[in-house]
Amino acid sequence: MIMKNRLSEEAFGRKEPRSRPSEGGGMLGPAAPYFNSLEETIAEHPGLSLTAAVLAGVLLAWWIKRR
Repeated sequence: MIMKNRLSEEAFGRKEPRSRPSEGGGMLGPAAPYFNSLEETIAEHPGLSLTAAVLAGVLLAWWIKRR
């Protein structure tokens, strides 16, 4: 699934588009394939991903509050 950027780059005063390099190098290094796979999974299942993120936030808040 290819995401489209509906906001114009000129609206924010950027000269170059914001995007990650397609190479697996950089700061992520060997972890890049795992993050790409995670991004694809989130893009394919946005509702489930949002539910999991909210649940993780609620559990983290509950754990912090108990301390």
